[in-house]
Amino acid sequence: MSILSSILSLFSLSVLDTRLDPPDDEKKRQSIILSAGPNRWYTKEYYAYGIVFLVTVPLMFKAVIDASSDSYGGILPRWDVNFNFSMLRMVSFNMDRFLAVEFWNSETLSDKDKPSESTISEKERIDTPLPLEQYNLTNYLSYVLYSPLYMAGPILTFNDFYRQTNITLPSITPYRIYRYALRLIFCILVMEFILHYIFWAMTDGIDPPENMIRCMDNNYSALSFWRAWHRSFNKWITRYIYIPMGGSRRNPVLNSLVVFSFVAIWHDIQLRLLIWGWLVVLFILPEILATVIFPAKKVCEKE
Repeated sequence: MSILSSILSLFSLSVLDTRLDPPDDEKKRQSIILSAGPNRWYTKEYYAYGIVFLVTVPLMFKAVIDASSDSYGGILPRWDVNFNFSMLRMVSFNMDRFLAVEFWNSETLSDKDKPSESTISEKERIDTPLPLEQYNLTNYLSYVLYSPLYMAGPILTFNDFYRQTNITLPSITPYRIYRYALRLIFCILVMEFILHYIFWAMTDGIDPPENMIRCMDNNYSALSFWRAWHRSFNKWITRYIYIPMGGSRRNPVLNSLVVFSFVAIWHDIQLRLLIWGWLVVLFILPEILATVIFPAKKVCEKE
């Protein structure tokens, strides 16, 4: 294996985020392959998005740079960044507890129905409520103040975090940590220092989702860009805002407007950021409407 191949292997899916790995079960693998839609690379949609990308993304970055150039002062510079991520954790804890109270008041799980903690999937870790006694002050402080992910994430929901502190996931292996360490060393040389926080969490037995799973221009649509951009934040928004409001099944345009308004306010309470968020919705509006008018299932069936 050449040196270049060895370096490239550090950026494989198995090192980056095992959530992206194809399933080991051959039936599930074939099911995913059969249900996959047609290739959208080099289509009209791809080129249209490329034009939009070239025009709008520089403007988005300019807005973010302008927003971050303000001076906040105080003992802790950029204190708002820490607070923003802490706020997401506070909301996650309280929402998960609220949903758990609703769940345990309406139904109970028998031991037979409870998923095995050692083999539980990510979705089950997030959605399955914990016993109410676990939503206590000690666990709350441990979650909100967890140092490896405190400053810049990635964001884990409280349910997921608590389960990972009690059960070491199969994805946390010495070999993967070793390869991630090599990737960290390589990335430090190219100024991606933030990765060391994820590495720190992995050595502690916590497997946070990778925030940036692809280059920002490696997308065939605007929606896929935003799903891949700051992915842990996207998961948080989807669970606590987008889906409770109805998701893509009910008022997707309004829901997207609320989501990006929240994202703008979360960054800072400034009119220009709100306008930026509303412009994002305007840019993705054609794609949202297209997915509503031409659902993927119907398109695939016709083909």
